[in-house]
This record gives sequence, C-alpha cells and structure tokens, in this order.
Amino acid sequence: MCHRCDYTRLLEAAGLKKTPNRLSVLEVIGNNSSPLNVQEIFDTLNRKMNINRVTVYRIIDLLVESGLLERLSGGGRSYYYGLAPNEHHRPHPHFYCRYCGNMECLNPASLLLDTGPLERTYPGVIQNVEIRVDGVCENCLKKTERMSDSGNVILIGMPGVGKTTVGMLLAERLGYAFLDTDITIQTREGRRLQEIIDTDGLAVFGRIEERAILTVSVEAHVIATGGSVVYSEKAMRHLKSGAAVCHLDADPKCLQARIDNMDSRGIAMAPDQSLAVLYAERRRLYLKYADVSIDCSDLSPNKVVQRILDILQSRFHYLL
Repeated sequence: MCHRCDYTRLLEAAGLKKTPNRLSVLEVIGNNSSPLNVQEIFDTLNRKMNINRVTVYRIIDLLVESGLLERLSGGGRSYYYGLAPNEHHRPHPHFYCRYCGNMECLNPASLLLDTGPLERTYPGVIQNVEIRVDGVCENCLKKTERMSDSGNVILIGMPGVGKTTVGMLLAERLGYAFLDTDITIQTREGRRLQEIIDTDGLAVFGRIEERAILTVSVEAHVIATGGSVVYSEKAMRHLKSGAAVCHLDADPKCLQARIDNMDSRGIAMAPDQSLAVLYAERRRLYLKYADVSIDCSDLSPNKVVQRILDILQSRFHYLL
C-alpha cells in the first residue's frame, strides 16, 4: 500500500493520458496492502463502477508495459499485480501462500539481493529481478488443526470444475465413502435440480439445499457439494465441522468450455446471469470458507487429487 503516491502524476510521468478507468485501476492496486490477481482487481472495481472485464485486462497490460505496475508470478499459472518501485515505493520481496493463494508484501530489508556480481558477469541486460518466497501464511497456519483420519473432506467450487470426478477419485485413494449433495437433494425431493429451480425458484431451492445439507451426518466421507452451497452460512458451518474444505477453482472460460448443458444442469443462477458474473459473485464466498484453494484449470483430475492428498497429509495430518 502506498499512501504517498500521486497516481495522476505517475500516469503523466509515464506519458499516459489520465482517464477515469486507468486512474481507478491504479488506485485499486496501489491502495491495497498486497498484490492482487486480475479477478480481485475486477471484483473491487465492479463494486463501485461499471467496467468491462476486457477493459481491465487492457489497462493492466498498458500499466505494466509503461512501468507503473509489476507483474508477479504466483502459484500455477496465476499472476499478481502491484505498484512498480518508485520514489515512494521501494523494491521488496513477496510471500506467496501455497494454501490460500494470497500474496503478501515483505519488508524491503527482509531479503536483500546484491545483483552486482550477476550484472557484471551476465552478457545481457537485466531489467527486473523478482524475489518470491513460497510457504504457508499466518492465517492458514491459524486455521490448521489436527484432524483424525475419520474427518470428512468437503469439495466446493463452481459447476464444471470437477468436484464429482475429483471427489470419487479422492474417496477411492483415501478409502472413504463418497457423497454428492446434489444427489441427496434430488433423492429427498424426488425431482431433478433443474425442475426444482424452474418450478419453485432460486430462493426456495436455496432453502431446500440448506435443509438437505443439515441432514448430512457422516464420517470418513468425501463430500462434493453443489456450487450454490456457499450462499448458506448455516450449511457451511455444518459441513466444516471436523472437516477439511477444499475449493476447486478454474477460470470462467475453462468452466464455460466444460459445461455443455447450461439450461438443464440445475445451476442456481438468474436467467440473465452469465457464468463469468456468477463466478465473480461466488468466488469470494468459496475463499471465505475454504481451508485450501486449488487452481484446476490446467490440471487433470488425478493431479488435482494428488495435490489434495499432499495437503491433507502435510497440513491436516491425515493418515494416508
């Protein structure tokens, strides 16, 4: 976070015309205490103004090319953006949490790097040096608690992200039973999800889903939930008790390509709502309840399972 930077002057010094959108993007990134990914930047902007996602992407690229922002690599294929070093903003290393996916700024003096020897021996021109430390952040450590080998594993995330497929494979590897709460709802109601939504509406569907979740009382299960479960705090409190909650994430374009039955799948969304808007609405709730978030966009189901198993063993002490 930089309270001393004059963002208008920074734009002018970079030879860029000051526009409301450019200034807003720069302020959102500059006023945040840590680097943000594109989705977080867009969500923050979208809460206070109407701006197109593509416009945000283009402005970020322009600000990076102009030297006002720095693009920082995160876990997997994600990128984060923060203010580039300037007279009020010293170069500093960053800490990336492998569990929650957040990136933090570290004290400039905490990890010093003398690039002199490298600059003297390397025949090319070094334009940027990025220092990133990976590990587990303080918040994730506080959430960590020893769990018995009978604790459930809860999978949350958007439709199309692969909760059912991953859940069945994970249950097999753990020696657990598998439960799909969408099936639980349909069995209790005697109707398919889409029929419930079309006939009773989203509000009633939400109450039906909550009631069904509150009846779940099992141990040693992998539980795949419906994407809308995070709208109910009561349901999530019930599921999280004695369980590890894993958020399976994927970008909206990837999800759209995987779903070929939007009209009949039983997705709890308004008729005029796009998948991208639904993703933006739900993602903050997924991250709120998740103990760990995994980007599945470029991972096979088996690789996602292995990543979950590694986390369960190292962080939650599951006996595998």
